[in-house]
Amino acid sequence: MNHYLKQYATKFYGAQSPDYLRQKLLVYGIARLSGSIPVGLQNMLLDSILVRPIRSLLYRNFCGGESLDDVRSVAKVYSTHGIGSIIDYAAESLEPNGKTFKVDDILPNTWKDDGESVFSLKLSSIFSFNRLRRLNALYSEQLRSKKSVLALMEEIECLNKYIEIDEYLKSINGRYKITIDAESSDIQTAISAICIELMKSHNRHRVSIFNTYQAYLKNSMQTLQLDFETSKKESFIFAAKIVRGAYLKYEEALQSNVVYKNIEETHENYDAIIEYLAMHSSREDRIIIATHNEQSICKSLDLQEKFSKSLTFAQLHGMRDYLTYFLAENGYKVLKYIPYGPEALT
Repeated sequence: MNHYLKQYATKFYGAQSPDYLRQKLLVYGIARLSGSIPVGLQNMLLDSILVRPIRSLLYRNFCGGESLDDVRSVAKVYSTHGIGSIIDYAAESLEPNGKTFKVDDILPNTWKDDGESVFSLKLSSIFSFNRLRRLNALYSEQLRSKKSVLALMEEIECLNKYIEIDEYLKSINGRYKITIDAESSDIQTAISAICIELMKSHNRHRVSIFNTYQAYLKNSMQTLQLDFETSKKESFIFAAKIVRGAYLKYEEALQSNVVYKNIEETHENYDAIIEYLAMHSSREDRIIIATHNEQSICKSLDLQEKFSKSLTFAQLHGMRDYLTYFLAENGYKVLKYIPYGPEALT
């Protein structure tokens, strides 16, 4: 399969315009360079007037625009190639007093396009970060006594936020799906618990909510297995998006020791999670394999055939486009993850 992917990549990029290729080379060069620059210096550079053209280039490459209308145009182009979309308003907070939003500010009340659309929601954009962090600590402490996350939310006066999401899901009545994004480990236990509660209500007869699992977390396999077993015991449909993880620098700053020490361990865990789900999931469960890693994709395709399961793949808008189009052209389910929002904030 790797051989066919490489052949397809050569064919795909050979058919692209010189402008497309120049933009990709610039973007990937910038991305490689930024990996060697300390975070503090990166933030200073992004505020520099000299770097604004670079920031604008990255925005155009990875983001779908400033509004839902902009994203709709991008999603329609993908849908003509049999590619769905995961649409994400790029709003989250890692700050104790960061801005929060109402659900209706981030998720649409109406949406129609020609392909499958999934909307992404970061709970730190709805709940205050401080309350999520407090809920995370309380829920971790209360696991032994089995006190529900709903009861704890009521105690710390944020149950209204849960009700807001619950009411929104009732109002859209399954017309499109929502994936709850994974975030940093100091709030992730709370996020996952909230997501499972929403699944119990809204994934009874169809998939409305996906949880997200980060394979770079040492406890991710155990957490996923427990949630999967809960779905079978309590008769709701399990739906999961599997990612490697995007908060590595933040986790290092926390010195939390919850993340694998090297990328090889993360790769191994990621593939083990996919194998577990391919083996044990039912036909109605939904699994999104979010990766740009060729080996993981090839292994997943082999598992899909071996266990006769239907898996869905996802890649970021503007990144590894040849993988997305290869999967779509060969009849596999695939989505493009499209962030959007004001350029100055996204």
